[in-house]
Amino acid sequence: MADARTVQAGSIIDGRYQLTHRIAVGGMGEVWSSTDLALGRRVALKVLLAGHAQDEVTRLRFRAEAKAAASVSHPNVVPVFDFGEEDDESGGCIAYLVMEHVAGDSLAEVLRGAGRLGDERTLEIVAETAAALEAAHRTGLVHRDIKPGNLLIDESGSVRVTDFGIARAMDATPLTRTGTIVGTPQYISPEQAQGHTATPASDLYSLGVVAYACLAGRAPFADAGNEISTAMAHIQVEPPALPDDVHPNVAALVLALLAKDPADRPASAAEVSRTASALRRDPSGADPLPTAFMALGSRTSETSSRSGSGRRGVRISFLRPWDRRRGTIAGAIAVGLLVLSAVFLQSAASDSVRVPNLVGKSEAEARAMLSDAGLTAQVRSRDMPGEEAGSVDAQDPKASTEVDPGTRVSLTVVSGQVTVPRGLKGESFASASKKLSAVGLRASKATQTTDEHRPGRVMAVTPTGRVTDGATVVLTVAAKPVTISPEPQISADQGPSNDAGPSDTKGKPKKSQNPKSSGKGNSSGKGKSSGKGKP
Repeated sequence: MADARTVQAGSIIDGRYQLTHRIAVGGMGEVWSSTDLALGRRVALKVLLAGHAQDEVTRLRFRAEAKAAASVSHPNVVPVFDFGEEDDESGGCIAYLVMEHVAGDSLAEVLRGAGRLGDERTLEIVAETAAALEAAHRTGLVHRDIKPGNLLIDESGSVRVTDFGIARAMDATPLTRTGTIVGTPQYISPEQAQGHTATPASDLYSLGVVAYACLAGRAPFADAGNEISTAMAHIQVEPPALPDDVHPNVAALVLALLAKDPADRPASAAEVSRTASALRRDPSGADPLPTAFMALGSRTSETSSRSGSGRRGVRISFLRPWDRRRGTIAGAIAVGLLVLSAVFLQSAASDSVRVPNLVGKSEAEARAMLSDAGLTAQVRSRDMPGEEAGSVDAQDPKASTEVDPGTRVSLTVVSGQVTVPRGLKGESFASASKKLSAVGLRASKATQTTDEHRPGRVMAVTPTGRVTDGATVVLTVAAKPVTISPEPQISADQGPSNDAGPSDTKGKPKKSQNPKSSGKGNSSGKGKSSGKGKP
């Protein structure tokens, strides 16, 4: 089966979808901005990534994503329009998924730019995301990977939930391998971190982490250090207190979502959506929290006063003492075994990052920028006449593409060299010079007389092979040898007239200068008779 690397900008998939540019690279596929040629509309098209195309489980999950997303109809869910598999020239096929193209940024990008959000905007995001999750849960679908990168913010500011790539029907046969942890470590629920089956409550926990990140500017366990430590923190560590300017009722909602025990979380996504909407209208209203939330608050073991704010903050002890010890031991064993042997299927230890613009930078600068962004470089050189040697001429993925941390970015770097064209011998100097100029080289002419080469044609080229861009190449052109005729030799006793006479009169009858003469002419050759004769 072919994969995303077999397609490129301009490719037409299944005779209908023309790719324009890559939008993002995810755990399973690449997403391309495309044009639906049949309907004349812009769509987002997802194709499988390299490394997944031959895996049967991946193909099944890819088909399941299409069915899962298509089964959910809600204004806050990105709809799926089409799915298909097209045979390619190699005998495999390209699997693709067509979705609505959402103009805007992901919440991950919004947070990177804003740092953190206020209570009202966070509550709006929570309410809309929870409403979308409620629609999915009603169809029996658990998303399993709610995170900022999968929440798109459209041009109107509304949330659009996307990427059901690891979603699972509650009654379906698991498509993940035994012992595999599914989800993103920073946003995974405790039960998922221990390898247990995800439920709707798991999505709510992940939504709580998203809300925490919006309010605090970072995920609660962002400093855990590695995947194992992050998973352990989700199982047994209470999240740090939210900033002082977060309203206590808003904080209570977030902490309720972050309860370690799924049974202690809100009863449904619909309840979360209603509560977030109520808090947004009046965060200080009389008892805006549902009874279930208040009951959770009654089990709180600690109540802290936020210094300087005058507000009462709620810190919830999610594990009772006997649960805490049992959870620590069981969690350590489960996580130690599972995380060390598992692959987090959808993303790495942090959310997606945006590829920086590297074109025009030196190779060293580009490598440093990629390293700072948590990305790696793969460099290849290309001859680019006239361009600065060592500079980046192209990159893939392009700048601003969202990718997972650790993604390899291909850099095309100007080599600073070119190859002297072959086949210049036998060409005219003008023709050979034109070919050299086409690759950024200069031509210098030298001549050499010879009778072994055609005159006016190049007989030698110096240097050949790889040379520095802009170098001068000497073209030696053949010249015909010059032939000099020897001068005629004149004998000492022969006058010039005798030499010239026979030549001028050769083959002509000699005429008498005086027909009346006796025939005794002057032998001096002057052509005169004596005029004297005897009668």
